[in-house]
Amino acid sequence: MSASSDPAAAGFGARFGRRPVRARAVPHDEGLDGLVRILASAADGCAPPFERVRLLADFAEQLDSVLVSDVAGVRSGRRLLHSVLQVLCAERDGVLEDVLPALAAEGVVIVGWDATSAADRQQLLTLFDQVVYPLVTPLAVDATHPFPYIPAMALHVAALVRDVETRQQRFACVPIPDQLFGLNPFRSGFVRLDAERMVGIDAIVGAFLERLFPGVQVMERSTFRLVRSEAEPAAWFAQHRLEIEDTTSARLAHILRRSLDVADEAVYRTRAPLGLAERIVAANEGRTRGEGPA
Repeated sequence: MSASSDPAAAGFGARFGRRPVRARAVPHDEGLDGLVRILASAADGCAPPFERVRLLADFAEQLDSVLVSDVAGVRSGRRLLHSVLQVLCAERDGVLEDVLPALAAEGVVIVGWDATSAADRQQLLTLFDQVVYPLVTPLAVDATHPFPYIPAMALHVAALVRDVETRQQRFACVPIPDQLFGLNPFRSGFVRLDAERMVGIDAIVGAFLERLFPGVQVMERSTFRLVRSEAEPAAWFAQHRLEIEDTTSARLAHILRRSLDVADEAVYRTRAPLGLAERIVAANEGRTRGEGPA
């Protein structure tokens, strides 16, 4: 079904003129139409919230497919393609923000560190020291330690830190190991604080960075994720992009972009925690399949 014959897609696409106007100049843009249709369905407020968040997770998966397959080798379209996709990602963020209250009504409340209580933080500190600390590898960049290799798709917490004695500032990074996502009490990157509230593992690692880097003061922290192509060099540009939080400072974003050799147009800022839809789906797998509460 084309976007023009799909009522949901037509209604959503009307905000762009069916799809972003600039998309029409991108060769082989059937994948872009598919992304618009997914967002149209996810934007339907009458749909069940877990179905909507599953669609947003599908959007994330198809986004990377569009990047690597639809324009692989079309280097002249790189800047244009990223520009269009960033418009769609901003719409994705808006839809997710609309879905979160409906998920909260279903008993799934995603909270940030600022929304945790003193009792929550004590519980999370114990968890961090016992489970997280032995598994993570903190990395600091200075004259004797070059910027580390960054695995594709893995979540990382980046930080600007300052030595409390020398006052020297430097960049630090903590990869979040995949094995944490499969351990109790983590559930697909979340820790349950109670029957409803969940906090992300990246928020926990970010909150306790100073335990990983003794003798420093954390000036700023932010989560990032690199999408790196494993394809042929001709397709490298299409899938090599950086996802960062919208609150990341210009300075920290510049350090990441320059160190990871990412083009300006390939830096994607997101208002929601990185990979949030995919993590919610994984943490509530039965409910996103319509099976009811676990």
